[in-house]
Amino acid sequence: MPFTTPAGKLELFCRTLSGTAALTQWTGQVWTAWQPAGASPANLAGVPAVVATAGGQAELLASTTAGELDLAWQSRQTGRWHWVTPVAAGTVLRSPAATGWPDGRVRVFAQLGSGTLGILSQLGGTAKARWSGWAAAAGAILGSPAAWVSAAGVPGAAVLAASGAMAAATCQSGRCTALTQLGGRF
Repeated sequence: MPFTTPAGKLELFCRTLSGTAALTQWTGQVWTAWQPAGASPANLAGVPAVVATAGGQAELLASTTAGELDLAWQSRQTGRWHWVTPVAAGTVLRSPAATGWPDGRVRVFAQLGSGTLGILSQLGGTAKARWSGWAAAAGAILGSPAAWVSAAGVPGAAVLAASGAMAAATCQSGRCTALTQLGGRF
């Protein structure tokens, strides 16, 4: 997962074969050696999501083999990664997607255990802030979502809907629209 830090540095994050999180950084000429993202748990699954809070703090979110969502945040002072496990109760399937919203908080989209698209909201602007519980954001999906905030400041997520079609939902004022089909089926 590529990520540009608030300081403008390019980093790549991944889940290793041993199930931990790792990262490398571009120096401008070469990539650094892969290094662990702190004391990462060894049960991560899928691709981690990486996002910056409104305050410029990097956060990594990853699903686990137990169906939980774990969080790591990077100290701006020391550069060290700190893990919080799990972030919220509930089963997560596949890889999450995370984005910062216009209100400065981080939101996470993921496929819930029920097969629907769920959303989780950070209740403050730092990694130490509490999180809401999972809420249903839209209908049944088949894979991992992709999240964004449009140029107009409207957050949304795209997914492969249970119908086999690409679909998207947008969110405003704490509510998400139903999934809207984007085109043909796969």
